[in-house]
Amino acid sequence: TRLLISLALFLITLGFASLNAYDSIGANITFAAQEMKGNLYQRPVAKIMLAAAQIRVELSKSKVDTALLGDKVALINGQMAALQTAQDAVGTDLQFTDEGLKSRGRDGLKMETIVDKWKTLSATIDKATDAGVASFIADMRGLIAHSGDTSNLILDPDLDSYYLMDITLLALPQTLDRLSVIGSTMLPKLAAGELSKTDATEAAVMARMLAESDVGRVVADMDVSLKEDKNFYGVSDYFQSTNAQFFTPYTDKSKALVATLEAASKGETVTPAQLATDTLAALETATSFLNYGYDELDKMLATRIGSYRAQQRQSIMVSLAGAFASFLFFLVIVRTITRPLRTLTGTMQELTNHNLTVEVPFAQAKSEIGEIAASIQVFKENALKIETMKTEQIEMGHKAEADKKRAMNDMATSFESSVGSIVQTVASAGTELRANAEGLAHTSSETSEQAAHVVMASNIATTSIQTVASSAEELSASIGEISRLVGNSSSMAQQAVAQIKRANETVQGLVTSSAEIGDVVQLINDIASQTNLLALNATIEAARAGEAGKGFAVVAGEVKNLAAQTAKATEEISARIASIQSVAGDAIQVIGDVGSIVDGINDATTNIASAVSQQSAATQEIARNAQDVATGTKDVTDSIEHVTHAANESRHSSEEVLGAAKELSVQSERLKAEVFQFLDRVKTA
Repeated sequence: TRLLISLALFLITLGFASLNAYDSIGANITFAAQEMKGNLYQRPVAKIMLAAAQIRVELSKSKVDTALLGDKVALINGQMAALQTAQDAVGTDLQFTDEGLKSRGRDGLKMETIVDKWKTLSATIDKATDAGVASFIADMRGLIAHSGDTSNLILDPDLDSYYLMDITLLALPQTLDRLSVIGSTMLPKLAAGELSKTDATEAAVMARMLAESDVGRVVADMDVSLKEDKNFYGVSDYFQSTNAQFFTPYTDKSKALVATLEAASKGETVTPAQLATDTLAALETATSFLNYGYDELDKMLATRIGSYRAQQRQSIMVSLAGAFASFLFFLVIVRTITRPLRTLTGTMQELTNHNLTVEVPFAQAKSEIGEIAASIQVFKENALKIETMKTEQIEMGHKAEADKKRAMNDMATSFESSVGSIVQTVASAGTELRANAEGLAHTSSETSEQAAHVVMASNIATTSIQTVASSAEELSASIGEISRLVGNSSSMAQQAVAQIKRANETVQGLVTSSAEIGDVVQLINDIASQTNLLALNATIEAARAGEAGKGFAVVAGEVKNLAAQTAKATEEISARIASIQSVAGDAIQVIGDVGSIVDGINDATTNIASAVSQQSAATQEIARNAQDVATGTKDVTDSIEHVTHAANESRHSSEEVLGAAKELSVQSERLKAEVFQFLDRVKTA
């Protein structure tokens, strides 16, 4: 199944790859086919251009051949019908639609517009203007350009067909247009007589343009196309051998027209008929070469498409061959691996079912299947060895069972002879142990009763001593509280002394600061006196100055007033500072008296604290001694209680020993009976 899935996945992948390759090649085929559609559309347009150019040249003659014009109109009508057929066939593919033309700014190239323009032009062809015919020819060139843009011709990938495309799509349509311009421009001027200097220059320019831009371009394109032909899908023998019969007439007639124009530009005699003949001949050969180019380009495109189709067929054949080879490989794997594996799987199943007589196939093969078969053969041989070992183990088991039974009989006999006497001894010891346990239980009971009486008396003594110790502790606690209160009083007295010292220092600082402030006030007072004196002098000087000093006198008066106010303020400040210094002196005296009193309180509380501390130490010593006595009494009581507890434990243990001795006596008898029953069973086993 897994191989089948792998094959299916491979074939699916191969199919997708082949399909992608097929589609990719198909895209190239579609590309080339689109180019052929462009050629199909251009063929009738080129013939219409030739006829329109001939009409233009004919209308430029001094004497117009109306019959010729009628023939050309009929030719164009026929080619317009062919163009309509091409429009119906490939117009949509080449985007000759309203939207396609509008997107490229070519609204005037709509088919109905072209048809209407031609109908209007052809209705009075003998009276048509040169501009009207030139406009129609320009429309034809526009159709060729549009078909080239939308048919991929302009993007041709092969050099031989690309340069041939340049001839058919660009160079020769340009040549046809230029030839019509040469005829319509130069024929009227030649008919008018000798060319002017300007006309001669124009003729020279036309000759040069025709030689270089048209003939020279076509010659260069043909040279590259012929050389590159061998590099793409092989050499085209027809193209190589037949191009001369169309290419040479084109170059010859075009060069002849170039020579005629050059002669006219040099002032040589050139008749209108000669120019018309050369122009029409160049038009004919250019159109013939253009049609030949269409044919050869179609052949190249057909060859390319044929090559692509061959590649598609080859891709399909390679894919089918790969699929077929994969299927054959799958069958080989199935026959050489899958089937042998299934056979070996069946063999393994037989071995699993303990069929060790089955033969293992492929054991001698030199492949991976042979290695697997060899492993299965080893498995079979190991299974046979295991079966042999099982048989040997069964025989050894029977022998061991007989040996075991014989050994059990021997052991029972030996056990009976050795253990029987021991069991009898144990029974006797149990009886004796029972008697001793009864005596021990009686003694333990009496010890427990005496210890209980001692514990009771000890508890009474302990209670009395603990009462004394408790009272001593309460007294010690009271003394300790008194000591604590006295200590607090002493501490508070010390704090009061410290606070009084700080207050004294603060007041001293206040006195010092007041003295310093007095000095500053005196300085301010001196300054105010000086200011007052200066203001007085300024007032006197202002009075001397007369009218000019009035303003200064006002300022001096204000300064004098300010100096007086400052002096008055300093006097008030000095009075207040003196008052502060007097009060501060009284405060220092009072603080000193309070400090002396607090020092006396501090000394008294210190003495009280010392006495209370001594009493507290004595009381604590009494309480500690009483507590030690109580503790000793308690230890005695605890020891007696331990004795009582041990006596009780001894009594209980004695009772338990007594019970155990009784049980031992009973169990000894049972053991004796069980031993003899066991020996009987061993012997009969």
